[in-house]
Amino acid sequence: MAYPGEWLEGYGLAPEPGFEEPSNGELLPIGCPESLVSLELAECLIHASRNLPYRSDRPVDIPRGKSIVRLRKALLDPFCVEHYRGWMKVAEACESPVEAVAFLSLCASLATAEFPLAVTTPGVIPELPELADRMTLAQVVLQEPADDYRIDIALHFNCRLGKHIYSCDLAIECDGLEFHSSPIQRARDETKSQFLANAGFSVFRISGAEIWNAAAKHDQRMITTLRRFCGQLIHGMLPEPVESRIKATNKQRHDRMDSAHRM
Repeated sequence: MAYPGEWLEGYGLAPEPGFEEPSNGELLPIGCPESLVSLELAECLIHASRNLPYRSDRPVDIPRGKSIVRLRKALLDPFCVEHYRGWMKVAEACESPVEAVAFLSLCASLATAEFPLAVTTPGVIPELPELADRMTLAQVVLQEPADDYRIDIALHFNCRLGKHIYSCDLAIECDGLEFHSSPIQRARDETKSQFLANAGFSVFRISGAEIWNAAAKHDQRMITTLRRFCGQLIHGMLPEPVESRIKATNKQRHDRMDSAHRM
């Protein structure tokens, strides 16, 4: 038997100082659905920790915050149960546990909000989906290439109206303290954010502490952005169709390459 929250023991995960996990006051039998989700989530985060860009002989301590408690319960939602193992398999390619938690939390939030959802494997630029008129699809992409950059988590919300697809594009950047606190790295982050904004993305930068303890709050900000975009489409406030934007972006890239070649 195990109390809620004790699933972390033996997996190198450390309780966050001063944080007490909410308990339903009941024992969880080993093998019950919640304990199985907890085990799989812990293994996913440990796997993601092996992808950190530094090498260390000591075990990586992953704090147990409110987002972890919320996430393991959210993954038991009927909208998530069918897909969460696939999400976890993709999340193993994340470059850090922080990125994995942000990715899994976003998928769970979109699913429970009943958004049609597709997850694209890391490092792939997603193709436009085949959609019928007035159908929508949210595409979540890990480490999407963007010119010379790579987006931690990209979210493309596509909606077809008539013969055109319109898209709301979000870039989620997970800023762990260890890699994003130096002046040089902050300057690089600012340059990257400006590039993504110019490319048509709404940029969300979320600190590691916020991901561990308030991922759901930031997911709600993104869902509000998507619903606002739907409202704009309903009221005829149509942006440039995504097909035209792709053509314009490709032309700019080719122009830059031609200029570099002439130099």
